[in-house]
Amino acid sequence: MDASTPLQGLTFLNTRDSRSAGQLTEKLDNLGARVIECPTIEFIAPTNWKAFDRRLEMITQDDWIVFTSANAVRATMERLWELNRPPGVLTRARIAVIGQGTANVLAAQNIAVSLMPGVAQQEALLHVLLNTLKRSDKVWIPRAQDAREILVEGLKAEGVDVTITPVYRTIMPKDGLGQAMDPLRKGQVDWMLFTSSSTVRHFFDLLDQDTLASLEHRWPQVACIGAVTAKAAEDHGLPVTVVPARQDLNGMVDAVVAYITGGGAPPAPPSGD
Repeated sequence: MDASTPLQGLTFLNTRDSRSAGQLTEKLDNLGARVIECPTIEFIAPTNWKAFDRRLEMITQDDWIVFTSANAVRATMERLWELNRPPGVLTRARIAVIGQGTANVLAAQNIAVSLMPGVAQQEALLHVLLNTLKRSDKVWIPRAQDAREILVEGLKAEGVDVTITPVYRTIMPKDGLGQAMDPLRKGQVDWMLFTSSSTVRHFFDLLDQDTLASLEHRWPQVACIGAVTAKAAEDHGLPVTVVPARQDLNGMVDAVVAYITGGGAPPAPPSGD
């Protein structure tokens, strides 16, 4: 095995959305893998922007803006562009994020992050927020229209004023599993990579019964970016091989390489992602 291309000869299924799949594909391709891009999730605008637009006009220095995904940042930036507002308008408040990938998207817009937990989980973000903000502070969370409620419920339970505004929705792609269906049926996929519980659920929603039957006794290896995603996979009967301790794309790819090259899968992170 060439140390520079440890994934040579292996085929990976990349289930990320079409707009961001390329980032993961490039990482795998550089390590020698063959990659089939098979988006099981797409992001579209919310039903309307009224709540977001209204809340944007109310930002004060007493605010925290919390981003729990890079997608939420991108959608927010797109809306600011549509409104002809500079990204810097967000710096009237302090910014908290769930992980480095989200912070990187903000950094590209010259927006500094005030708070980020050591572990990319809602539970960890909730903990550091409650230890940092004053109860008189107001928290604004631009996020997916449907999302986990742990952070919101935890803040509200402590009396924090929280406003949620949807900035995107998740849907299943119209093209289904496309070019991935035949390789899956023929057992030509070695690894499937999932980066959210939605990518798992949609994957199974898009599978036809014949393909599902052909896979049931010879599933590819599975890597999930975090414990919540891994649980979704296991709930659907998938044996999960790798759950990285560092819950980002680099962490997942590094963990897969470590497993394949004999280092063994790193320990799974605490529950929640």
